Amino acid sequence: MTKKENPFLNLDEAEIDKAQSSLQCQLVEFTSQSDIQDQLGEAFYIWKNDPELLVEDFEDDIDETTFSKFFDWFIYDFKLINYEKRVIELFKEREGPSLPTIEGLMLDSWTASLLSYFEVEDVAAGNWSKIRDIFTGENFQVHDRASSKHIRHSDIISARTLITGNQCYFSGVVSIYPHNFKSLILKYFLREFEEYKKAFGKERDLRDYIRDWGYLIGHYLEEIINDPHYITPDGEELKLVAARYKITDRNEVVKILQTENSLSELPGGSKDLNVFSWAGQGAEHFMGTIEVEKTKFVIQCNSNKSLSAARTVFESNLGELIKFEKRYINKASFHVNKKVKNKPQKRLRPPPGVKTKREMNTILDQYYKSWLDAPHDALSGQTPRESLETTEGKQKLIKLIKELKDFYSRAKERGEPYYDVYKLFKELRLEEH
Repeated sequence: MTKKENPFLNLDEAEIDKAQSSLQCQLVEFTSQSDIQDQLGEAFYIWKNDPELLVEDFEDDIDETTFSKFFDWFIYDFKLINYEKRVIELFKEREGPSLPTIEGLMLDSWTASLLSYFEVEDVAAGNWSKIRDIFTGENFQVHDRASSKHIRHSDIISARTLITGNQCYFSGVVSIYPHNFKSLILKYFLREFEEYKKAFGKERDLRDYIRDWGYLIGHYLEEIINDPHYITPDGEELKLVAARYKITDRNEVVKILQTENSLSELPGGSKDLNVFSWAGQGAEHFMGTIEVEKTKFVIQCNSNKSLSAARTVFESNLGELIKFEKRYINKASFHVNKKVKNKPQKRLRPPPGVKTKREMNTILDQYYKSWLDAPHDALSGQTPRESLETTEGKQKLIKLIKELKDFYSRAKERGEPYYDVYKLFKELRLEEH
């Protein structure tokens, strides 16, 4: 398309924003159709990657950020089971011909969009950010005032970029991670990309992987953040930890760091932020980053051992130029695109093979009905009914049922399937203590 033929050149920013919002709203409204709604629950189970999930209506059970992340994936990446097409592809087929020219051109671009991972190379807070895809190497300048206030140079972000004419915007949720997540993401990607090609064929490329399996990277990172039981290459438990210091002379600190052989300054930055990667003396793998701001000096590492080593090195080299404040664990943060507030009516189905929560209750009732007449090791090989015949047996039985009660109470709090243990007390004519 030549410049003369480019219709976006004749529109100002407000008109482009209006067309973009209109298209987004139409996409959301399109998902309210019954043939799409019927697959929303199944999609959530796939996206959540939790086969034990059982929730009748997830509208009130998940937070806005989680739903926004899921719904963005549902529109752009999930293949509808009945059609073998993504929601946006079906929308383009059914509604595309009747869209205004501008929205039609936007839709063409959005259909190929990816939710990927980017390294932030530059930021103009409240205006734009320059990012580079860590998988494909593609560069984007994203015009998003809100998100640019939250992200910083060297951050690793998960986001979907939507091309609109000559501009680029973010869709849905922007997940923001510390720079030392980059090596974790790349190692996971390289391993899983090979598994993906084994499963679907060697001709599949990384864009296919990102669209089909890329959402699993986010779940992997959440596991690390919430339950970091992973081992680094040097045998240490993976903990994304950091130490923060006050700076007495920022310029002198930067000057010293720039002469350190173990450090490599990352390109970009600004007069108020310098970022260095640190690989440690003799190390063969990425270990952490150093951030120097106006009044702060921060060391970020992927294990307690790495952080201790870094603190020893830099506290010695910088001396009184820095003053330790605190040690803390790194967390991801999120920015939610507030432009599209419409949400479709949501219905979530139980797991495959179970049609309703009532059916699940019936299955549990049947199981525990047979449980009453089955021998159990905790009852010295007796059945619950047989245990009622002796005082010792009755005490063991009450203890066992109480343990079941505690188990299902915790399951209920987590939103998992649960059984009303009071039914056992009632059936056995036992007093609930």
